[in-house]
Amino acid sequence: LADRVSPKSVASGGDAADLLADVRRACIDGLSVSTSPKAADVLAGLVDSKDEEESERALRALDAALPSKLVDQARLACANGQKLELAAIAAGQLVRHGHAKARETVLRLHKKLLKTDRYEGEARGQLVRAMVPLLDDPETFDAFLAQASASDADVAEVVLELRDEITAHPEFMAWLLRTGLDRSSELERCLVIRLMTHASDESVTERLVALMRAKEPAIVYSAVRALAERGDRSALPALRKLLQTKDSGRRIEALFGIHALSKDEPGWEDELLELLGSSDRALRATVVDFLADLGSERGLDRVLGDFDDTAWAVRAAAYDYCRRVRARRSIPRLIDRIDVEHGRLREDVLDTLLSLTARRFPTSARWRTWWDEAGDAFEVVPAAAADRESKSTRDPGETRTVTYYDLPLLSDRVAFVVDKSGSMRHTIGTSQDHTRLDEAKRQLGNVVDAMPPDSQFNIVFFDHAVSSTFKQLTKASADARKKALKRVQATKPKGGTNVHDALAAAFADPEVDTIYLLSDGYPSAGPIEDAEALADEVARWNRTRQVRIHCIAIGSESRLLRRIADESGGKYTHQR
Repeated sequence: LADRVSPKSVASGGDAADLLADVRRACIDGLSVSTSPKAADVLAGLVDSKDEEESERALRALDAALPSKLVDQARLACANGQKLELAAIAAGQLVRHGHAKARETVLRLHKKLLKTDRYEGEARGQLVRAMVPLLDDPETFDAFLAQASASDADVAEVVLELRDEITAHPEFMAWLLRTGLDRSSELERCLVIRLMTHASDESVTERLVALMRAKEPAIVYSAVRALAERGDRSALPALRKLLQTKDSGRRIEALFGIHALSKDEPGWEDELLELLGSSDRALRATVVDFLADLGSERGLDRVLGDFDDTAWAVRAAAYDYCRRVRARRSIPRLIDRIDVEHGRLREDVLDTLLSLTARRFPTSARWRTWWDEAGDAFEVVPAAAADRESKSTRDPGETRTVTYYDLPLLSDRVAFVVDKSGSMRHTIGTSQDHTRLDEAKRQLGNVVDAMPPDSQFNIVFFDHAVSSTFKQLTKASADARKKALKRVQATKPKGGTNVHDALAAAFADPEVDTIYLLSDGYPSAGPIEDAEALADEVARWNRTRQVRIHCIAIGSESRLLRRIADESGGKYTHQR
């Protein structure tokens, strides 16, 4: 049937062509469940189809097929072809079925992938999967490390999935422990640290402790995170020593590691309460976060005092603490903050009240009336119940006309971080007459036009470089809007994707409390290209900043953007 239902047997175009494609896919699916050698040979003949989707479908259907002359020829031809994702799938099949040329084919494909500057995340992920069984041979070690540390979420997912299989190769792990931390690539060293986390060698803790003195923040962060995941309390003295340094960032990293290793110890809450008196606001915000993690109500009075702090990030941490610790006496103090705060922080206050009470009133006067009537007898709503009820408690008259990709604009101190890399020139929509960047510019134009004049904003465009419209947040005056819109319209797509420096530029303004990050690809430029390491770095920055990051993925789904949004309390949306 697969032979008979050929393109020549049906008139091309329209419904007939769609029907033909559906029938041929059904044939391939039927052949894939057969154990007959004849079925495998037919599938092998379909692998070189001019229809790329059909070719991939046939190749994947061959995954369990036993070797034969036709099957081996199809796999080798595909592995040496120009379609890199299919080549990686075929290489993996050669490895799993023990073909004599499997290792040679994998290493040749590795060199080909190193030379391409195109986004090939799925191909790299498939190649990493193919390499794992070959980690019994030192010839593969360098190639695996180079591919597995690639800046791509698909690769990171494969490494995480196969971590136990990777670390089960003793020769490879011994090589990593001997030489991995001397690699010149920071991406490779971060991967080595992640893999070392699960090594049983007794020297690992000592080596991770030594890495806390590294110059690169990403290495320090990775080392502390690895120590925390290992649960090795012998690292505590070194972490406590690091806590005494003058470098605020390293002190916060140390605090993170100590908290992870000590949060079940009875004395740790007392130590955190003492640190609440620190003059280092960033450190104090982190302490508040960890006290909330412990569910400690003992710090409540001090945290309520932080409602009046001049630093908005400290206030944001305090409101989040009240949402998580859930004490009744927080409620009247939060009601008092409704008219004091504005923009995103006012929304934080209202969301915290909503979480504690499962109620939402439009004005502080309505809140006070309700509290005067119910306060003495009121009991805080359980968190699970509040989450269920919150969706139905929005005030029916409450409307938000300003949105960006359907995400409401709640902040009046916002930075729009917008990808203008070369891939943003891809067309979208059924008419195919405008590009991803055209749509992003249209959305920006609408939101800039609709922003209240007392709002402050900035627009940061990025490709391999970064360019901010203003030096800092600027009021949405008529002149500022005109300048911003002119800049938006003049923007053209080009270059790579430097997400790290773009976000760093937005974070550099201490008044930014909300970021809208839009991108259509994975990081391919900048100091950190590894998706997991970049998400770690953003989480490290945000531990003391409390910036809410809403993310818009254009084209493909983005695990990186979803993680950044989830961890910052923002929203994630995917736009095709």
